[in-house]
Amino acid sequence: MATNNIGDALERAYRDTAFEVDGPESHFVIRIGEISEPLDALLRRHRQRSWAYITACNPRSVRLAADENAQRQAKLQACLRADGFVIYSGKGVPAEPGWRPEDSFLVLGMTPEQALRVGAMFEQNAVVAGEAGTAAALLFCR
Repeated sequence: MATNNIGDALERAYRDTAFEVDGPESHFVIRIGEISEPLDALLRRHRQRSWAYITACNPRSVRLAADENAQRQAKLQACLRADGFVIYSGKGVPAEPGWRPEDSFLVLGMTPEQALRVGAMFEQNAVVAGEAGTAAALLFCR
């Protein structure tokens, strides 16, 4: 049974997604329920404890045209930079056929609470967040 109001299939799709990050020295993947050593190293490098992985694409899982998603991502990036966060680009790569990878950002120093607020502001169903040394968690925005 789903732990939110988005449905079992969509929740499973989120949990099966590979959250890719273009790090400064290597490309790595964050997975729900797993600890990421490359992510922990990046947090140490930037002297941060918390992180979030977020997108502005496809609000409420409604597919938008590529140019609309690009505009939404640019607005999200501007907000994150204005708030002084360290960000790295990435893509949420779904395991489900038929869905395209979504441009996303790894945001260092963002707390889970902040991630939920930003996710809700950009009409997302969920965000991924965590702290150094802990498994990545899927958090529902509504």
